[in-house]
Amino acid sequence: YLDWESEEQDLNERLKGIKEGMSVAHPSIKEVEFLYYRCKDKFVNEEDTISDMIVENDIKLIIVDSFGGALAGEINDADASMQLANSLRSLNVTVLGIDHVSKSNSDSPIGTVYKVNLARNLWSINSRLDEIKNEMEIVLKHTKTNNKKENSRVFNIKFHLDEEAFGITQKVEIVSLRNDQSILLENIINNEQEEQYG
Repeated sequence: YLDWESEEQDLNERLKGIKEGMSVAHPSIKEVEFLYYRCKDKFVNEEDTISDMIVENDIKLIIVDSFGGALAGEINDADASMQLANSLRSLNVTVLGIDHVSKSNSDSPIGTVYKVNLARNLWSINSRLDEIKNEMEIVLKHTKTNNKKENSRVFNIKFHLDEEAFGITQKVEIVSLRNDQSILLENIINNEQEEQYG
């Protein structure tokens, strides 16, 4: 987990809650660990260290959080985006890149269009929070692919808080929903149709 956004403690708290929530259905998840690396500089300056970590630990997947933080340039700099994409590709591992979205298009990452063009798959994440129930509905929408486009995925997430630990999330339950059960997905589809057809 290559982190330009947060701290290791934040990731550990999230993982602990998710593992607790998924352990009944998937008991082996408790054994899953992330190798965490707090990036202090742009990817180009961290690449040798990251490459060594990949080889030494036989890593098959890296998570880049976030693509914008890893760039050696401005978010609208096409050359910086192409350099980062080429550097990541040279690692010969699967890359899950997380990025912020554009204000004008929530289906697209912020910055240059090359971020979209260079990606093999793009998924946007939309959410609706119910603070009273401590629940969040999440829609994963496949917005770009080089192969087969996938249907949207909908999940309901229930956060169980540890009141004695000042509201730290103790357990996260994730339940897959049918698309026809999602108010959020219905709203997304309606907004898209309104934008397209007026």
